[in-house]
Amino acid sequence: IALAVLAICLLLVAGTAQVAVAQDDEEKNNWSNKTELGITLTSGNSEVSNLSFGNEYRRYWDKAEFNFDVKLINNETTNEFYSGDPSSPTIEERTVTSAETYFVGLGYRRTITGRMYWLVNGHWFRNEPAGLLDRYRGTAGIGYQFVDGAKHSLKGELGAAYTDDTKTI
Repeated sequence: IALAVLAICLLLVAGTAQVAVAQDDEEKNNWSNKTELGITLTSGNSEVSNLSFGNEYRRYWDKAEFNFDVKLINNETTNEFYSGDPSSPTIEERTVTSAETYFVGLGYRRTITGRMYWLVNGHWFRNEPAGLLDRYRGTAGIGYQFVDGAKHSLKGELGAAYTDDTKTI
């Protein structure tokens, strides 16, 4: 399932990049996309593979902002265990998934006045090794931008959220 999610995410990133190429210079300043990909493979007494992927897409208008985020982390460790007679041991390989996290989020923010805005967002999260099969969360609220400088920004938000968890245990 991790490879299927990764393939879908890579297709989304490729599609986003092609759309960006087709836009003119003025339109290019209205969106941003940040993609991270990490692969680590180690071996020794045990073999460890770590895969991480993240994509943050933002689209800006004069008074609104849309965001779409995807993140995944998968970490597996394979160990060999020897049992039986030392002259002809039985070798058993065991693979343990120590981290498997998936996250997808959508959000929208719209300016009401110069500093006040409203927002809505929704997220899906999964972390089976931690006992969480699915977590759905929706949020709606209003916010106020107290500081909006070149180097510093401070926002306060007030709202309501609903969370629904499905545990594996």
